[in-house]
Amino acid sequence: MFKTLILLLLPLCIFAQGTWEENIPKADKFDWVQTTSGEWLKGEIKGMYENELEFDSKEFNIQFIDWDDVKRLMSHSITSLNIENRGILTGRLNLYDGYAYIQIVEETVQIDKNTIISMTAGGNEESAFWTGSFSLGLSISKGNTEQQDLSSSLSIKRQTAKIRFQVNHLANFSRTYGIETENNERLNASIDSFQTRRFFIRPAFVEYFADSFQNVKSKLTFGLGAGYDIYTGPRTNWTLFAGPAYQSTSFEEVAQGLPKEEETFAFILTSDYDIELNSRVDFIVKYQAYFVNPASGSYVQHTISTLRTELIKDFDLDITFLWDRVQNPKQDATGNFPQRDDYKTTLGIAYNF
Repeated sequence: MFKTLILLLLPLCIFAQGTWEENIPKADKFDWVQTTSGEWLKGEIKGMYENELEFDSKEFNIQFIDWDDVKRLMSHSITSLNIENRGILTGRLNLYDGYAYIQIVEETVQIDKNTIISMTAGGNEESAFWTGSFSLGLSISKGNTEQQDLSSSLSIKRQTAKIRFQVNHLANFSRTYGIETENNERLNASIDSFQTRRFFIRPAFVEYFADSFQNVKSKLTFGLGAGYDIYTGPRTNWTLFAGPAYQSTSFEEVAQGLPKEEETFAFILTSDYDIELNSRVDFIVKYQAYFVNPASGSYVQHTISTLRTELIKDFDLDITFLWDRVQNPKQDATGNFPQRDDYKTTLGIAYNF
C-alpha cells in the first residue's frame, strides 16, 4: 500500500517541480535576485563590491546582500564584471548553481561565482558609474544668544567593475555675536584598484586640510597604500587601509624663531566600519590617523561617527559626531598652544543621488 502511494505521488512531485522551475521570473524589464532563503526581489542591480551585492528593490529600496547569500541573479541589461585572472567581461548576466553565465553578443561565457571580484551595472553608460551624497546642517540662534552654525559634507564616487574613484569634502563654520569661532575644511580624493574581492590597491590619494583654530593654514598630504576587507557580512562591513605618505604643513602663526612650514614623511592608517542596526538605521564610523614627526604633530587623528536614518527615498537624517586630535599642536606667535582635541556634533539632512 505504501509503495503504491509513493508511485502515485511521484509523478505529481515531478510535475510540481517542473511547474516551480517554470515560475522563475524573466529578466525582461527588471533585474531579479533570489537569496538562499528562497526570497525573490525585482529591481535594479547597482553593483557588487567587497563581497556585497547592492540591489535597488522596487519594493524595499536599496538592499545590501552578502554575496554568499545570493542564490540566483539575472540582469535584463548589460553588466560589467571584474573576474580574477581574467579581467573585465561585459554582457547580460544569469547566475545560478554557483556559476555565472555571461551572454556576450552570440557567445555565452561560464565562470565560477567565487571568481567575481566586483561588478557594475550599465555596461559602458557613464551615468551608471556615478553616485553621491550631500548633507547640510544649519542652526541660527537669536535673542539672548546670537550664533550661526553651518556644516556640510559632500561625497562623490565613480565606480566601475575594476576601479573606484572617490572625492569627499567636509566643512564647518560658526559665528557667535559676529565673531568667527570655527572655520575648517577637509578635501580628499583617492583611486582604488580591486585585485580580489577583499584586497585592493590605492595607487594614489591626496588630502587638503585647513583649520585656523588649530593653527593650520594648510596641510597637504600625498600617499599610496593597500586595503583589505577584514569582515563582510549581511549587516556589517569593516575595511582597513594603510600606506606611506608625504605631508607638508603651513601654520597660521608660530613662536619667534620657529619655521612656519614643516615637511615630513608619514604613515596613514584608516578604518571604515558600517553596521546596519535595522532596515532603516545605519551606524558608520570612519577613523583616520597620520603618524608624523613631532614638529608636524606626532599623531593626528580624524574620526567621524554617523547615525544615519532613512527618512524617505533618497533622503536621510544624519547625526554626526566628529573628533579631531593633534598630539603635539603647534605653538602660535603669542606662545599659546591650541587644545589637542576638538569635538563637534551636527544634525543634518542628506540627499543621495
